[in-house]
Amino acid sequence: MNDHFFIYIGYELAHLNDHLPEERVSLKDLIKQGKTVIKTKTGEHYFEKSDIDTLKSFVPREFWNKIYLPLIFLRKKEVYEFTGNIYECFLIKKILNGERYTYDAVIETDKRLILYTPQIIELKKKFKSIFVIGFSI
Repeated sequence: MNDHFFIYIGYELAHLNDHLPEERVSLKDLIKQGKTVIKTKTGEHYFEKSDIDTLKSFVPREFWNKIYLPLIFLRKKEVYEFTGNIYECFLIKKILNGERYTYDAVIETDKRLILYTPQIIELKKKFKSIFVIGFSI
């Protein structure tokens, strides 16, 4: 294949992800500032107040400054990959599996998760605005 093809694919891929945030904000800052919107590459991403309020009671206070939102999943073929810190990965596992917050459980969490469409649907049902899906090859 020639270089023009790869340049074109790169250009299209970059525009597929225009909805991704320019920055992520800690849960602590979202709660403290009452901020419900962040800037994306071409617009804004809005957090639902109910999602933030639920997270506020769902996540122990000492982890609020360690979880940055929105959580970004990259779709690769039929799977969704999430790479974040151990606190963010544990939060996803907690939402899906109801795991309890313990120091050991959090520390032992992998920093990379692979999820499938049914799991993404479940996450989006529980929290509509804290997850964003990007595309990758």
